[in-house]
Amino acid sequence: MIKRNSAVRNLAGNEVSKGYRASKVARNMKGVVRPQNRAILNAAGGQYLSLLDCHNAGAVHKAQFKDERLKGHTDTWEEQRQDAKYWLLSQGWKVEDIHAIRQRDGELKLRDQSFNYRVLLFLYAKFPNSIF
Repeated sequence: MIKRNSAVRNLAGNEVSKGYRASKVARNMKGVVRPQNRAILNAAGGQYLSLLDCHNAGAVHKAQFKDERLKGHTDTWEEQRQDAKYWLLSQGWKVEDIHAIRQRDGELKLRDQSFNYRVLLFLYAKFPNSIF
């Protein structure tokens, strides 16, 4: 049984928790593309680093440091909208509520139809080889 360097494992776990694939992290750290990375890894005591080590370190890092972007993802859409509204207001954005009437969905007024026609004409003029 070979002890893996904890600093190297923490580095790999940090990179995997950012969203990079464990295979890509292991490949970059081992110096497959850049041989100078292999010398640095060996000097740091990570010559026995494996793909499984990167995967496991990423899982441990993700468990210790929860992703803040997922906070509140189990809330209802109304609560999420309200949180987003407060955050945008705190950042100096102008925020207004938009309400839709579901009974009128799908109905287009003449004004809306002519606008859509003008948009299609513009897109066709801009991209004549595209199919809409």
